[in-house]
Amino acid sequence: MSDRIKILRKAAFPDIVLAAQPILSCLQDKDGASGCFGGFSHFVYQWVEENGLTDNTCSMYQARGWTNGLNCTAESICQNCAPIPSIEHGTCFATPSYDKWMVTGYDTINGTEAMINALQDGPITCAINANAAGFEGGLWAAAGQVWANATTTNPDDLDHEISIVGYSTMGSVDYWHVRNSWGTSWGDNGFFMVERDQNYIGIELECSYANMSATPVHVTTEPEIEPENKPFLLPINGVEDLDVPKNPPCRIPVNDWGEEGPKILTNFPHLEFTPEALPDSWFWGDINGVNFLSSLRN
Repeated sequence: MSDRIKILRKAAFPDIVLAAQPILSCLQDKDGASGCFGGFSHFVYQWVEENGLTDNTCSMYQARGWTNGLNCTAESICQNCAPIPSIEHGTCFATPSYDKWMVTGYDTINGTEAMINALQDGPITCAINANAAGFEGGLWAAAGQVWANATTTNPDDLDHEISIVGYSTMGSVDYWHVRNSWGTSWGDNGFFMVERDQNYIGIELECSYANMSATPVHVTTEPEIEPENKPFLLPINGVEDLDVPKNPPCRIPVNDWGEEGPKILTNFPHLEFTPEALPDSWFWGDINGVNFLSSLRN
């Protein structure tokens, strides 16, 4: 879903990375929606179509869900945290104003032709048999090999969801280009290839995708509080001190360079370039249409 939003926004800054936590905490009591114990992607799409989904600056991934103690609350949808406990809310509190992104439609598909057609609009989700012998190690993927065994036609063998992000041909072998969710230390920097049109590891058996809105829906759950009435933070160490701001930063900047000054291993930029050689404007979020900035964090 995040990829399809980025495609709709033509990779404009900033990247929108949707939050997984509301899915784990709030999508429940439906067949196939079992929090941290897994589920089916089309139930996720249905829930986001009905409820919308915040991004990961609104809701941090906590690796727990409604099945193991982290139930659906306003905080699991969108929260913020104070650097020290505040009087009214404690450390963290529900954010009263935020954006949520909507699914505008979704479908389930199977088979090579339908999958290729759906990929023209963005990545798709497919279930696989990750229990196939030798798959989980990922050494074959790290070596650049194309997976080409363990055909299955039994839906009960499917136990993991991946994202197909493209397709191509290597020599005479047509393959799917696949992104896993086990981190960059697995496989080929988190990716792998599977021979196409063979239904290896059941990859062409159960797939789905969601169409996304290109702009979010803004949510306001309570009227804005006038600044003088906003909850203030306790003074640092609980000591009343007129020199301590009511909303101190998370940390006080400290210069630990010592007497030697900053450590610069190359020439200073102002010694390398003259003002005439520099562009009139520069933004790393849009260099010839490419965003080089990493995702926002809260």
